[in-house]
Amino acid sequence: MVGVVERQLPTPRQPIALIAVSTVSQSIPVERLWELYDYNPLTGQLWSKKMSRYLPGIKRRDMYHVVVRHLGKPIGTNYGRVVYAWCTGAWPVNQIDHINRDWSDNRLSNLRDVSPRENVQNRRDFNGCHLNEWGNWKAIIQTSPGNKKYLGTFSSKAEAQAAYQIALKGHS
Repeated sequence: MVGVVERQLPTPRQPIALIAVSTVSQSIPVERLWELYDYNPLTGQLWSKKMSRYLPGIKRRDMYHVVVRHLGKPIGTNYGRVVYAWCTGAWPVNQIDHINRDWSDNRLSNLRDVSPRENVQNRRDFNGCHLNEWGNWKAIIQTSPGNKKYLGTFSSKAEAQAAYQIALKGHS
């Protein structure tokens, strides 16, 4: 059956905030989203059937959110998660990543369900390295939450990124 939401238990490595967001948004049946909204695949926007207009979303900390009313209660969730659920018929298991890093671009082709680690890797200027104050490239990898491993200082960004990629393959 199309639109059946399968609940999956989060893994022990997922942050508690992620678990709370997943539980809140997954309590809304996808069928309810189909009742309330239409989706424009060219613009990536949700169309409110009740108000007969596009939902702009509420900007909070650089991300857009939407409030969905279900069983008489307003439930706030990430705009991209709602679009992903509306289009695929199931809520994302992990986090929604905007591939082009533009949080207002909610076309399905720009959204993907990724782990928190993969989501961090798509952030602007994050390739496991950064330029330090002396003009050298420093490579660092996070081995576990709150635990970082220094990989070295390099003269070029390419060398630092290569060291990060080698370390990443060893920790995956």
